[in-house]
Amino acid sequence: MPNEPEAASARQTAFEGLGGPVGVRERNKRKTRGSIRAAALDLFVEQGFAGTTVEQIAARARVSPRTFFNYYSTKEECVVLPHHELAPVLRSLLLARPRHEPPLVALRETFCALFSELEKSASLRSQIIRAATLQRNEPALRAADGAFKIVWEDTAADVFRERGEKDADARIYAVVGVAAGKTAVLEWATAPGEGTIADALEACFEVLARGVGIGEDQRERRDPTGLRAHERSPVLGQLDGSVDSAHADR
Repeated sequence: MPNEPEAASARQTAFEGLGGPVGVRERNKRKTRGSIRAAALDLFVEQGFAGTTVEQIAARARVSPRTFFNYYSTKEECVVLPHHELAPVLRSLLLARPRHEPPLVALRETFCALFSELEKSASLRSQIIRAATLQRNEPALRAADGAFKIVWEDTAADVFRERGEKDADARIYAVVGVAAGKTAVLEWATAPGEGTIADALEACFEVLARGVGIGEDQRERRDPTGLRAHERSPVLGQLDGSVDSAHADR
């Protein structure tokens, strides 16, 4: 079971793998990819997403359209977080969490470590804010955003299975956890001066802990299966470390 120094070391290794010392070729590829994405975001803000072409993005980044397509399949992909590059980081950080930690707690703490690190970079912070704003306002970006979530859901679910969770449970934890994480980033980007990404993550995962805001009147009703809605589910109850004894005894 990893202790805090081991977890810190894993975080360091993960981020070195993303942006730290690498070979010259890989470093140049990352620089080009970042330049294209920064140019795209600048143009989207200046003249609108629909009014920006791939050719304009390539020209602003000082690359050819062919080079653009070596890094991005569409201009939509420039907006979403570089999920394919960050997925291995997510995996490393999640694997470093204590194995006794409930899945959603582990995912919340992983997101806090990941996004707090990204938030320290003024450039990445600006890109996250602009990208999140565009995702809120551009329906055309939903498909690209879906790809982001699928990659991270699959990554998280794989780790949870390795930690011993059943397949269906692992998928549920991953889907709701990634949704909470994505929502937190979007909420933070709307008003970045009002708190940190970690604050937004705490708030969004707290919604899961509260049972998605189910009111007292609803908790007394029976669902079609005959189970009382107020009995805390393992998925929601794990965030505060408690599972209703009714479930524990079953």
